[in-house]
Amino acid sequence: MSASPGVWLAAIFTLAIYSFLYGDNPVYKFSEHLFVGLGAAHMAVMGWESMFNRAWTPLYTKGEWWWSGAIIGGIMLLTRWFRPIQWISRIPLGFMMGVAAGLSARSAIDSQFWRQIQSTVTMKLNTTNNIVYVVIVVCTLAYFLFAFNEKSGLGQGIKGVGLVGQYMMMIAFGASLGSTIMARLSLVIGRLDFLFKTWLGVLK
Repeated sequence: MSASPGVWLAAIFTLAIYSFLYGDNPVYKFSEHLFVGLGAAHMAVMGWESMFNRAWTPLYTKGEWWWSGAIIGGIMLLTRWFRPIQWISRIPLGFMMGVAAGLSARSAIDSQFWRQIQSTVTMKLNTTNNIVYVVIVVCTLAYFLFAFNEKSGLGQGIKGVGLVGQYMMMIAFGASLGSTIMARLSLVIGRLDFLFKTWLGVLK
């Protein structure tokens, strides 16, 4: 069994969080609130250090006046706590959301849309994996074609190909769910390994 106070503290709070498996209880609530409080405190300290080191220091010591915009924007965000002028906080918040949306849309279109199409169109059909990949892409796209009359021969063919694409999507969704569950299980296994090996020392 470990003699480290840090290990004991981590083990106690791990068990306190796992106590939720038996139902909501004061021990779990205390651990949850402590975790949220520590997270908020850490974010506050990191935010202050980031503002001081990346905005105030260059502004004060190097004369980089454009950092004053970041400081003013941060102060405007704090007006959220004052009801008569809380509308001011919406200006920098809207600016940050717009910048974040623009950057996310640009990266998503480039990586998840354009590059996917480019790699699929230029793919060489010289291996079985590449052939299966292209077939699944075509079948999945056929599932979303609604411009053809289903009673016609072409419409029936597209519907049949789309049905294959539907099954392929279900397989992909199932694989995604399975990988998510495995990731969560790896976290649980990691905590159990910590409890039985690092803390109790019953496993080698």
